[in-house]
Amino acid sequence: MSGVGGHFLLWGTVFPALGEVVGRIPVVSTVVGWLFAGGAFGALGVLSINHETAKPDNVKRLKVIASVWSAVALLCIPSGYANGIRLPTDFWAGVYSGAYGVAAVPLVLVVVVCLWALVMKLLRRKGEPDGTSVGWALVAYSALLLVWGSSLLRT
Repeated sequence: MSGVGGHFLLWGTVFPALGEVVGRIPVVSTVVGWLFAGGAFGALGVLSINHETAKPDNVKRLKVIASVWSAVALLCIPSGYANGIRLPTDFWAGVYSGAYGVAAVPLVLVVVVCLWALVMKLLRRKGEPDGTSVGWALVAYSALLLVWGSSLLRT
C-alpha cells in the first residue's frame, strides 16, 4: 500500500516540483530525471563490484544505499497516472529512460545471459560471471540508460 502511495507522491508532487527547478538546464534536467532509476543500477553495480573486497561495515552501507535506490526505482515505473503529469521534455526523457530501464530488466537479463553463453561457447570456456563482472555490467546499463535518455528519446 505504501508503494502505491509513494508512486503517486513521486509522480504527482516530487517529479513536477523537481522538473520545475531543473527544467531550464537541459543536461542537468535529463541527469536528474534519470538519477531516480538509473542511480539504482549504479548503486547495485557498486555494491556488486565491492562486495568481496570491502569491509563489512562498508558492505552494510552499500546494501542500504542499493536497497533505497532500488525501492525508489520501482516507484518510478510509469502508470496511466504518470502520463498526465506535465514535465520539462529533458526531465521527462531522463525519468522515462530510467523507468523503462527498470521495466525492461527481465528482457535485458535474458539477452545478457544468452550473450554470455554465446561468448563462453565461442571462447571455449566454462564459467559464470563473478560479482565484479556483474557489477560493471550494471554500471554500464545505468550509463546506457542515461545515453538513451539524452539522445534517443528526443526523436
